[in-house]
Amino acid sequence: MGQHSTRQDVRLRSSHLRVTHCTLPELFFSTNTLQTHTVMSGRRVLMLAVVAAVAVAQVTADATTEDYGCTHNDQCGSNSCCVVSGQYRYIKPRCAPLGTKGSFCISSQTEPSKFGLPFPDYYLVVEAGYNQFCPCQPGLVCYRGECHPEDEVTTHSR
Repeated sequence: MGQHSTRQDVRLRSSHLRVTHCTLPELFFSTNTLQTHTVMSGRRVLMLAVVAAVAVAQVTADATTEDYGCTHNDQCGSNSCCVVSGQYRYIKPRCAPLGTKGSFCISSQTEPSKFGLPFPDYYLVVEAGYNQFCPCQPGLVCYRGECHPEDEVTTHSR
């Protein structure tokens, strides 16, 4: 074969296929066994793409508010709040009751805050929630880490 030849020596060996001395266009556009094999490979790629798309859709569908428990206080009842409590990795927020007399609380958490929680497959944004403990019920105040009736705690000691 000469230096300027358009033909290339292609030798593919497998149990089903052997092509020799064909041009590149013949290699990809001929109606022989190689084209069938190439189309099958394309179908496999397409099938893998569909499977990947379904898997991504499933992960997205799985990431619903029900799985999270809550992402905003409005999703919880009037006597509860959206809280992330516990020191475990990947813990999800949940609706929990407001603090009763003697319940633990954090005095600096008077209003819900926005924060994010990293998970292996997604990042959860809690729009309005609390960390560790819900605030105290109406009529109670957080004093020294516990909920107490307002009338038992003087203004200066808060």
